[in-house]
Amino acid sequence: MKKLIVAAALLLAAPAHAQDQDTLPTYRTLITVNPLGVLTDYYNVEVERALSNVTSLSLAFERSTADGDNTTAGDVRFRYYPQAQVFSGLALGASLGYGRFNEDADDGEFELGDDDDKMTGPTLGLEVDYSWLVGRDRRLYVGLGFGARRLLGGSDDGGDPILLPGARYFGIGYTF
Repeated sequence: MKKLIVAAALLLAAPAHAQDQDTLPTYRTLITVNPLGVLTDYYNVEVERALSNVTSLSLAFERSTADGDNTTAGDVRFRYYPQAQVFSGLALGASLGYGRFNEDADDGEFELGDDDDKMTGPTLGLEVDYSWLVGRDRRLYVGLGFGARRLLGGSDDGGDPILLPGARYFGIGYTF
């Protein structure tokens, strides 16, 4: 009889733990900025909303004027947090966006294939991030990440798809 009671208790406890993973975290919104943007002429802001403990959706805007680059882009990003702690730890993401990309033709680093070295259009991207929630209430966000985007519908002079320079960022944010 004891074995039956223990087995029933274990069976009842397992679904309760699985349900905890589907509940929303205490803080469901995160606003992030790049504080180093003032030094590097790369500015970005992002508002991220937890969909569950393992997924989030965000809106991001970036602007860069560094080294002759003139980029303005907006993205919708979906992130998956495999450790089931949204806004903290490893995150794998995908983005869909739209942007205007322009590179100074003199440096030769980023040739888009048209006379003005300008391209505007939709983008598709992938990213990898790692972040920490710190402080007594775990509300202060510190994150590092990188990724790459492909400009959809465009190609360079050789017919190859345009891969935009990899995005790297350092972000500080606050959850609420």
